[in-house]
Amino acid sequence: IPNSGSDGKWDKVLWKAGIEYDLNDDMMTYFTGSTGYRAGGINVVAEGIPPTYGPEEVLAWELGLKSTLLDGAMTMNVAAYYNDFSDMQAQSFGTIAGSTGVFEFTENGGAVDAKGIEIEINWVPGGTSNWNIGAQFAYLDVEFGDYNISKIYGVGNLDGRQDLDDPDAPLLSLKGMSPAMSPTFTFGTQVSYAWQLANNSVITPYVQLYYSDDYYGFDLNMPGNRQDSYARWDLRLMWDSPQGNWHVNAFMLNAGNEEVFNRALIFNPSSNTEFASIQTNWNNPRTWGVAVRYTF
Repeated sequence: IPNSGSDGKWDKVLWKAGIEYDLNDDMMTYFTGSTGYRAGGINVVAEGIPPTYGPEEVLAWELGLKSTLLDGAMTMNVAAYYNDFSDMQAQSFGTIAGSTGVFEFTENGGAVDAKGIEIEINWVPGGTSNWNIGAQFAYLDVEFGDYNISKIYGVGNLDGRQDLDDPDAPLLSLKGMSPAMSPTFTFGTQVSYAWQLANNSVITPYVQLYYSDDYYGFDLNMPGNRQDSYARWDLRLMWDSPQGNWHVNAFMLNAGNEEVFNRALIFNPSSNTEFASIQTNWNNPRTWGVAVRYTF
């Protein structure tokens, strides 16, 4: 849940207000508040599926600091935010009667509170060196409030979160769980050094590290749906011609060949109430290649 909305943006910002204050020539602080929404819509026509779903709304607050340090050699930005979502739209699944076919629909789950801190640093040692060092850190505390989705048959009663024996209790409660893809801590860093050769061409080795705390791949937090913490390395070696019109980029992505799933889905693919399915979408394995660009 990024601090600008559940998919990185809202369909509409209803209002936004802010205050900025320059502490000195190199430092500025700000405070903003805004609301936004994602529009509702219409679902497929099927028995037991809500024909429509309403808009999702959010009230967002952010307090931040933007600064230039070390005589301009470093920039550091810090932001603390709080987002209060209501009627958040949930991805749910239904089955086609008499078959194993599955379809997706949207419903309004309920409330989600998300708060966190993000820090971004970029540093050129000495202000003019060939080194360039960047780092990003994020802390996220997010969980479902009163949040209910359609039952998922085949996963049991889940300690009372759903009642499979009562047809008049059609919902599954996710209260206290974490939304999908919401690690508590993430960290990234990038380091590069530009070597200028005798013919004025430039070779730049580049190393990037990304670390993520553990998270769940689906809103329903269950074993088999949990991604452990991991670190991923990307390596690049770039060459730029003296005139700057040629650029060659040799790369190795996910150099450690980490197996990470990007998303998981838990649903019941048939009418059998004792059977459920977990499907996961995995990241790319170690990938290498060379890209060449010529600018006319």
